[in-house]
Amino acid sequence: SSATSDVANARTVDIQGSRRVEGTTTLPARWAYDLPNGVLTWTQAEDSAVVAIGEEGGNVVVIDADGHTKWSAQCDAPVTAMTFFGEEMIVGTRSGEVIRFDGDGRVRWHHTCQFRAERPFWPWWFLQTPVIGAVAAGYDQTSCRELVAVGTGSTSLNFLDGQTGILLEDVLSAYGLPDRIQAYQSARTNGLHFLVGHGWLTCGSTVRVWRHPFEAQASVKYFQSIDPMGRTMDEWDTCGVRDFWIGPLVRGEPDGVIVLRHGAVNQITAYEEATGAPLWDVCLGGVPVALSVVRGESPDTARCYVAEKFGWLSGYDGMGKPVTGIRVNRRLHGMHAETADCLALWDNEELLIYREGQVTDRYRLDGMPLGWVPHPQFPGLLCVEQEQLVMKIVEDF
Repeated sequence: SSATSDVANARTVDIQGSRRVEGTTTLPARWAYDLPNGVLTWTQAEDSAVVAIGEEGGNVVVIDADGHTKWSAQCDAPVTAMTFFGEEMIVGTRSGEVIRFDGDGRVRWHHTCQFRAERPFWPWWFLQTPVIGAVAAGYDQTSCRELVAVGTGSTSLNFLDGQTGILLEDVLSAYGLPDRIQAYQSARTNGLHFLVGHGWLTCGSTVRVWRHPFEAQASVKYFQSIDPMGRTMDEWDTCGVRDFWIGPLVRGEPDGVIVLRHGAVNQITAYEEATGAPLWDVCLGGVPVALSVVRGESPDTARCYVAEKFGWLSGYDGMGKPVTGIRVNRRLHGMHAETADCLALWDNEELLIYREGQVTDRYRLDGMPLGWVPHPQFPGLLCVEQEQLVMKIVEDF
């Protein structure tokens, strides 16, 4: 049996004796692109005007907001990581190769990452290849050079000269595959910082900061807690980094770092960016899958949202005080917070719009969502549907 729901584009249905709300309409497609191979990774430009995908077959494709292919290029191995650097692109592959393309898809340089000498002694931390787990790039004003940070399956970070691709340093990243890297321009030091974490195959959830010149030890670490909640403080907490965010939680205030951990202990912790000192902790239930942070004019209006695998949405203000706790769906895979009161959440079956404390819209999805594209005119969800890459538009978001 079915009944009309008070949620837009949805109905209440009985499924195996339980009642739930499900979306009845699909989202309009802005464009579609035929996929010859499966998508392994994707990224978008800073202004969301362009997206790029890396395919299992080694193809790199850059697509504009109208669905037109700007350029494509072929790598020798599956593409596993990528980032825009201005109008150019830096990609990493499963074989450990790093390639910089110019704005027309021409190769500027390439670098091949190698296994570290410790591999015979610590084989459990090394993958079968020096696969690239993450890549980030930026311009460092203190050294006046472009720098690239690459996380490899050799439990290492390769720091490259951005102009030439020459290896500057190969440092141990304790331990496993560094697959969470962000480049951050620090107003405090006027230099480029790389924040690095490990999401899986790791012993610890420490987020480390690396700066040029790259030394054996990271300059700042985010690992301590005010209340560990059972998590050890020796950087071997058997947790991984689900995600992290850096910036001022309150406009005009010093930068902070928010770290979302999962594993032996599920936890969200806020830190001082400059020192790594913890400011507040919250212990989380379930399995956290996504983090979204919204700046506020005060700590009361800032928001840190956590989406949980089995459908829970939790929200905290800038001081760690709980402000939201609601189960919105059977499962959640991703989330984007547009404002403190407007969120998009999704799993593989539905997209939910959450406004001012409740789900207001539900839309049926017919494919696998890759992530949110916050284009100023055409915001929506990038999906893979029936061997096509499809940009689904969410109107009035």
